[in-house]
Amino acid sequence: MNQDSYKNFLATIAPPASAEVLGKWGITTAQLLTSKVEELILPIFNKMDPNEISIYAVGGFGRKELAPFSDADLLFLTTERIEISNTIAALWDLGIKPSILVRKGGELITSVKRDLKFATTLIDARHLYGFELPLLLGPKEWIEKARPWFHREQEYERRIRLLKALGAGCQEPNIRDGRGGLRDLQLKHWLLKISEKHEMKSDSESRENNNILLGARTAIHLAVKRREDRMLLSDRRQLISWLGWENEDSFFQSVMLAMKRNAYGKKKKSDNRKHLVEEFKSRLRDVPLRPISGFLRLLDETGELELLLPEWRRIEGLVRADSAHKYTPDEHTLRVIENLESLFQTQNNEINLSYLQRHDLLILAALFHDIGKGTGKNHEEEGTKSAVEFTKKFGFTKTEIERVSFLVRNHLLLSYNAFRRDIDDPHLIHDLAKKIGDVENLIMLYLLTVADLKAVSYTLWNDWKARLLDTLVSRLMRQCSSYLPPELFAKEAIIRRKATVEDLLSNSKSAEYISAHFDSVDGRYALAHTPEQIARHIQLIPELKKNAVVVERNQHPVSNCIELVVITHSHQGLFAEIAGTLSARDFNILSADISTRSDGVAIDTFRVSDSNNIDSSRWNSFVEDLKKVISGAENVENLLNKIMPYKKKSVGIKTEVSVEIDNESSGDYTIVEVMLPDEIGLLYRIASVFRNCEMSIATAIINTESEHGVDVFYVTDNSGKKIVKKNLLKRLKEKMLEIA
Repeated sequence: MNQDSYKNFLATIAPPASAEVLGKWGITTAQLLTSKVEELILPIFNKMDPNEISIYAVGGFGRKELAPFSDADLLFLTTERIEISNTIAALWDLGIKPSILVRKGGELITSVKRDLKFATTLIDARHLYGFELPLLLGPKEWIEKARPWFHREQEYERRIRLLKALGAGCQEPNIRDGRGGLRDLQLKHWLLKISEKHEMKSDSESRENNNILLGARTAIHLAVKRREDRMLLSDRRQLISWLGWENEDSFFQSVMLAMKRNAYGKKKKSDNRKHLVEEFKSRLRDVPLRPISGFLRLLDETGELELLLPEWRRIEGLVRADSAHKYTPDEHTLRVIENLESLFQTQNNEINLSYLQRHDLLILAALFHDIGKGTGKNHEEEGTKSAVEFTKKFGFTKTEIERVSFLVRNHLLLSYNAFRRDIDDPHLIHDLAKKIGDVENLIMLYLLTVADLKAVSYTLWNDWKARLLDTLVSRLMRQCSSYLPPELFAKEAIIRRKATVEDLLSNSKSAEYISAHFDSVDGRYALAHTPEQIARHIQLIPELKKNAVVVERNQHPVSNCIELVVITHSHQGLFAEIAGTLSARDFNILSADISTRSDGVAIDTFRVSDSNNIDSSRWNSFVEDLKKVISGAENVENLLNKIMPYKKKSVGIKTEVSVEIDNESSGDYTIVEVMLPDEIGLLYRIASVFRNCEMSIATAIINTESEHGVDVFYVTDNSGKKIVKKNLLKRLKEKMLEIA
């Protein structure tokens, strides 16, 4: 018998027919796997002297809950030292991975007393071969000693899992070790076994949850053909293909609900909706003096939140194929409300939060902002419908209902525009302010946005994004108060910047020189740069008389990135040349701002991150490379092939490729959104397509958070106008898709 025996057997296992039978299939398949492994290994054990050794199945193997690629846990008890290496080798040859504990029979009770973790392996011990020992009939003091330890161990593991967030509520839970996973159920099982009431049995719901998780773990192993105890989004397509179910979400939601039930215990049965409604109203009125998040979380844990909000059951345990989101929509929503309560108590030096008067309406908006995800339709619109229906039933006024529905419908508005649009575009500020309406709407939307982003994952919110969002909101506050036309808004920005720059350069540059600089730039440039940055630009530009390219780097004052300023004479393809040279020297580009004065002087600012420290030698090499590329003495393609050959990153959850054209959002630019699988040199290749299509890039917003991010470019034709010719836009799309 060879290694293919076990593998061939695994290949014969058919998937469960549906989520409804996942639990039954799970326990049946686990028992079948256990029996098959026993059938394969017993002939090997039969070659050993049964008087010299006793072999027990322990752990999952002992409980008959074996998963396809899990270890077969075995305990070897011997009367004296014997050779077992040949036995272990024979097990490996079968394709079975053994995990073996060896003890002398006479040392068993001593080992139990000394190592209570070892004792857990004995609780489910099942005799396989050789002489037998009464493993669980040890002295009474062992059980007395074990009981408090198990309680402590359970609490310790619970705290660790909560910190790691690997279980219930997490989009990629560890089915075995996460909160609410199989390990939690095993601890409960062990506690029952060592309890004083030995006749106690686990409840039927716990057994069903256990079987569902067994089924999920087994299905994942068989689908991905390896040991994998996490429900990874990157394995989703492979798993769905193996299952062959019409309802793709049902597997994931069944698993998440089972883990949730395990984490919080048996759901409380209640039909007293009237009492819940009154309590909810009372707590909502008391916000922010009395937090409401704890009350809502308790209702969620007991299963009563759906009595208050029937739509809740649609998002409970729902897993979306979105790697940015760490949590399921139900857990995410509760975290958003918790974040809001925290924000109510904090101060923001940039944004005046005193405009916020109705904290209760903001809590309601948070409760409904993602409720529409359970419909499979546009979740902003579906959530708005639910919010309107709910607030009408609760007796809110028309004005209050409109405020809540505005927040739900537009809860992505600020984040989308802050991170995927040019916040230095006066037209954008004007149009957004018009849509938002008033400052109170803006402040409520701002707080909801921050709370929402912080609840998506630990890493999504950072200082750089906080700065972008605060800058956008500050400008919108000014615009909501004055409602200046875009032209006047831009003019005002130039006037403010110019006055500050004149003060900064009063001892080094004449007022006429400074005025000439501001006369040659637009309002976008004034908004995009601080007075200190503009002052530095004015000081650097005269160096073009001696050098074809002027390059300077600075540490960004807020975010952990480097600001690279390149000043040279503008020409077609300049962005591609800079981006390619940066890629060749392994710099990661975060964003880029391209400004060209009316006299043709280009002032390009790149914000880059770098995994390595930039020493003088490396920096000087980059500057020399850039000078050669701009002068035509070096080719970017040669640099990339010589210094940093293209290396594709690993494939993400879904290979998405798209190019979207937006000619409505900006008054002066065509906006191009590009989604391509990330790789070294991609930005250079994208920029080269624009160059070859005779388009100029004004602004680039680069996504660096996932392998399939959306990069956004504000572009014009060579005459500086929006691109409206359909054939040219079609050609642009085709060329972009060719580089995927």
